[in-house]
Amino acid sequence: RTFICRNGLSTLQGSGGVAFEKYAMGQLTRWEVSDASLTKWLSFFKSWSLYCTSPLPEHLPPLTSNTYLQHYKEFEKMYANGHFSIPSAEECLCCGLVVIVGLSRDVLESLAVAVSRELNCQRIVRNMAEISERDVLLSVHQKGNSMICLASIEDDLGNMRKLSKSYSDAINVVHVGNCDEDLEESLAHMDISDNKRLKKLKGMAKAWRKAKCNNMLQLPKAASMQPDVDATVGFLRSDDTAKAVMQTIVTLNQTDDRPGLIVYFPSIPGSGKSALCSNIDEATFTSCDDRSVIVREGDTVKGKFYNEIEKDMLTNRIAVLDKNV
Repeated sequence: RTFICRNGLSTLQGSGGVAFEKYAMGQLTRWEVSDASLTKWLSFFKSWSLYCTSPLPEHLPPLTSNTYLQHYKEFEKMYANGHFSIPSAEECLCCGLVVIVGLSRDVLESLAVAVSRELNCQRIVRNMAEISERDVLLSVHQKGNSMICLASIEDDLGNMRKLSKSYSDAINVVHVGNCDEDLEESLAHMDISDNKRLKKLKGMAKAWRKAKCNNMLQLPKAASMQPDVDATVGFLRSDDTAKAVMQTIVTLNQTDDRPGLIVYFPSIPGSGKSALCSNIDEATFTSCDDRSVIVREGDTVKGKFYNEIEKDMLTNRIAVLDKNV
């Protein structure tokens, strides 16, 4: 704690709180702390950032790298007393990165603002290329850092694939007008004469629907066609499909801290491991119907087996592992 508070002080004072939080995240991930510790200590460091950028106690000397310990002790007392806690009514109702994707970012602007109001999410990113992997990590592990991002079918698929490669569990994709029927109608109105571009757009729309993410949702095209933000909020609250989508996003924010389970089949080649594992899925574990199940066979996993398994494991997930020994 003191290492990050002291060594990050110049970043905090020179570049602001967001830069300091990214610095803290970088240190914690470099030290390979657990997900639970990330969540715990990022909240601590965000509070330290608030302390340092607020009026400081008059009885203490100016805050520098030489005097920070005096301030740190004062801050610890304030933190323990809940001085920096956020009222629950202001808490964001979503977690991670919510990507709203359509043919054009411009037509999604009012929808993004309306969704941010409904979810109490203050951060809207209008260019997906500006989001780093560290931003995605922060959006999951620190309250108030959730993001809503506007994405274009044509321009942002590469950015989506880059982020989802390591952090798909933190990304929820909301399609707007991306089903085949809506897409054909929208493309017809765009009056695109270039057949190659038309084919490319349709192909990229299909690729978006197959993108690796935590959850794939679909809003009606009408959600992006309301006259203003207030009307869009009204639509999100009245349309049955839209209400279901918003409720799903909120539900995804609920954490499950139950321990996971590894069912391990280590044995020599040819002993029947793959035959045992081939038909295992969620239905196999009838008493754990709300948990996801993954099956990983050593011969088909690319890269180092245990490193890849670590990426796939979630706290409450059931992992069935088939590995030669």
